[in-house]
Amino acid sequence: MKVVFDHDELDAAVTPLTGVTSKNNTIAAIEGIQIKADETGLCVLSGYDMEKGMRVTLNAEVEEPGSYVINAVKLSQIIKTMPSGKITIEVGQRNVTKIYSGKSEFQLLALDGDDFPNLPELDGEQGFGIKRVDFAQMIKKSDFAVPENDPRAELNGLHVEIEGKTIRMVSSDRNRIALVERVCEIENYGSEDINASFTIPAKTLPELTRLLGSSDSLVSIKLGRKHIIFTLDNIVFFTRVLDKEFIEYTRFIPASFAINLRIDGPRLLQSLERALLITENIQKGETKSPIRCNFTGDKLVLTTSSSTGRFYDEIDIEKEGEDIEIGFNCRYLIEAIRACDPGELLLSLNSPLMSMVVRPVKEEEGRKYLYLILPTRLKS
Repeated sequence: MKVVFDHDELDAAVTPLTGVTSKNNTIAAIEGIQIKADETGLCVLSGYDMEKGMRVTLNAEVEEPGSYVINAVKLSQIIKTMPSGKITIEVGQRNVTKIYSGKSEFQLLALDGDDFPNLPELDGEQGFGIKRVDFAQMIKKSDFAVPENDPRAELNGLHVEIEGKTIRMVSSDRNRIALVERVCEIENYGSEDINASFTIPAKTLPELTRLLGSSDSLVSIKLGRKHIIFTLDNIVFFTRVLDKEFIEYTRFIPASFAINLRIDGPRLLQSLERALLITENIQKGETKSPIRCNFTGDKLVLTTSSSTGRFYDEIDIEKEGEDIEIGFNCRYLIEAIRACDPGELLLSLNSPLMSMVVRPVKEEEGRKYLYLILPTRLKS
C-alpha cells in the first residue's frame, strides 16, 4: 500500500480517531487505526474499541491500494511532528511501514487490515438532523451529573428524549438530577414526527462533544437497534446505546414548594467558589465538609469549616416562606449554577431533608433548565 495524503487533512482525521481506539489492550488491532485505500483515490480510516468507533473518509493519492492497521498513538504523534505539505504512508514487505514527508522519515510495523474487527452495521431505523452547536450546548449543560461506574447501569449515561421538535436531556448520579429541554429546529428523516429516547454512554460523551464543536451545520443522528450513529461531514461516529431503561426521573421532582427565593447567580457562584477552598481538597478532589446554607429573612448566610479553616459570607435574597437551614455538597451547587448561565436564580425548597431545585428566573422561550440537588445532613 502507498498513499499520499495532505498533512493537515490527515492530522484532522487521525486526532479524533485516537479517541476511539483502545489503550493497552490484548488485541493489538483495536489499539490502531485501519487505513483502507482503493484505486478510486478514496481512503477510509477507522477506529473501534468495541464500544464506540469512528470512520473518516478522505480523498488521497492512492498509488498502491491496500488495507493495514497502524498504532493510533504512534501515528498521531508522528504526523504532528512532520512538516506541512504532503505526507506518504507506504507499507512494504513484512508490513514494514514508512511514513515520510520531505526528508523526514519514520519506520514502524503495521498489522494486516483483516486483523481489524468488523464494524457494526451503521444504519438506523429512525433519524433526524440538528445543529451541532445546539446538541453540544445541551450536553454541556446536562452531562456533569452523569456517573461512570454506578451500580445501576442505566445511570451511566446521558438520557435523551425527542418528542417532535422538543429535545430533553437528563442525567442523575443519585445525588442530583440535571434536566435540560429545548425546542429546536429538527430535520426529520422520516414521514412521522420523531418520538424516541436513548441513553448515550458516559465514556462516549467527551469525544462526541469535541466532534460536535460549535458549528451551525447539522449533525445527522440515526437510531439503530444497538447503536447511535452520528454523521458529521466526512466523519461517522457511533456508539453502543445503554439498553437499560432510564429512571422515572419526573417522580423525584417536587410539584410544589413551601419556600422560594431569588438570588443573584454570579454573586452566589463567586461565594461558593471561595467556600470550595475550605470544603474540598482541590488537588485531590476530596470533599471535607458540606456548605451550610442558612436562609434567614432577606439574607443567605453561607458557612463551612474544616481542618484547613473556616468560611463565612452573606448574600441578599428575596424569600417567600419560612427560614430554613440546609447543607449541600459545595461542588454540586457550583456545577448546577454554572449550567444555568447564572443571572438571577430561583431556589425552591420544602425542608432540610428534601432536595432543592435550582432554575433561572428568566428563561428564553423554548428553553428549560432544572437542577435538583439532594441535601447533606448537617451536624448540630
